[in-house]
Amino acid sequence: MKFGRKMLMLAVLCAGLLSGCSGSGESEVVCLDSLEKEYVIDRIDPDQVFVLSEYRNDVRLTTLEGDVIPAQVEQRDEKEVIAAPEAGYQKDTVYVLELNQSKLENEAIKDAKKLYFSVDAIENKELKITDCNLEDAILTNSGKSYIRDLSFDLVNSELKIYKEVDHFSSVQITVDNKTYEYQDGILPVQPKDGTHVVDFRMEYGNQQFEYSCNLNFKTATLAELYGQEDLLEIGKTMFAENYEKLYGLAYGAIFDVDETQMIDVNGQPFALAADPEIQTAEGFEDFYYSIYSKKYPMVDIRMHQQNGKVYFPVASGIGGPMIRSIEVVDIQKSTEDEVWYTVRATDLIGGSQDHTYSLVLEVGEWKFGVIDIPFMQYVPYD
Repeated sequence: MKFGRKMLMLAVLCAGLLSGCSGSGESEVVCLDSLEKEYVIDRIDPDQVFVLSEYRNDVRLTTLEGDVIPAQVEQRDEKEVIAAPEAGYQKDTVYVLELNQSKLENEAIKDAKKLYFSVDAIENKELKITDCNLEDAILTNSGKSYIRDLSFDLVNSELKIYKEVDHFSSVQITVDNKTYEYQDGILPVQPKDGTHVVDFRMEYGNQQFEYSCNLNFKTATLAELYGQEDLLEIGKTMFAENYEKLYGLAYGAIFDVDETQMIDVNGQPFALAADPEIQTAEGFEDFYYSIYSKKYPMVDIRMHQQNGKVYFPVASGIGGPMIRSIEVVDIQKSTEDEVWYTVRATDLIGGSQDHTYSLVLEVGEWKFGVIDIPFMQYVPYD
């Protein structure tokens, strides 16, 4: 998630022979173009092929006039692809790829039956950007901007191509007079809400483009940013992968200690942390906030600080909670930077109890916020 962004279909509106690519008739029709001898359905780049899903598709490749071209299906990098014919694709020829069972990777065209493309569509011809297109606002959150579904109109005398910003290379974006590298749909800046003039500098093939767009930036809730389904999956994965670490951290039981440097704390043996990076209070705080959000103060942890050094219990042997299972089951609420989940713990006799934990999106990184689960909390005693 990258963050749940859905790819838009890259439509190609063609003149002349491609004027029939309108989606009318019994079959959906999608127009494509190419750069060289092989093609890919969900993006248009050099040296690519039509990539099929794990399900085999019956395919038929013809010219627009009906001449049948052998369509060779082969395995590449554990994917089924349709390679270019041995003789290559001919210029000034429009080809039609038909799929009897279209189960393609791109959700936007999974039901398409006919795919039109032409080798000569943009090869060796200068393209110009004439417009940028964005239906929704650019969503911003926690110091970053998430640019989705932004495309550009590339035009020559014969063809109009819609290109998502991800399909360009070496993309630089200037906003509020500062220039940033654009990668994976994320811009490392969060302007104020509202419309900003954004300058793009990018490459496509061997051509360079500069273009300015008026784009609307909007601070989003996490639900808007990710969608409920993806947000729930993030919560489940984060909790499952870090549950044992969080449980052990509360009781100071995940750290190696140097038993040659021990102290007595209320009759209990504690030893200096073995890792030099967490032997000091400052070092331990840095470690703690690599897991937890700075939005909240540090929770109680079974540890002891003395003379600026950090000590943990020796052989604490905390065991595990008396439960059969624990899992995230739903989302309670979300704000611009935090989402709260319901965690259901099932005991050994089948009873269950619901608890709460939260995640905070902190400068583009997920950190733990509140963990309101009694057996995952250390309660100091005198």
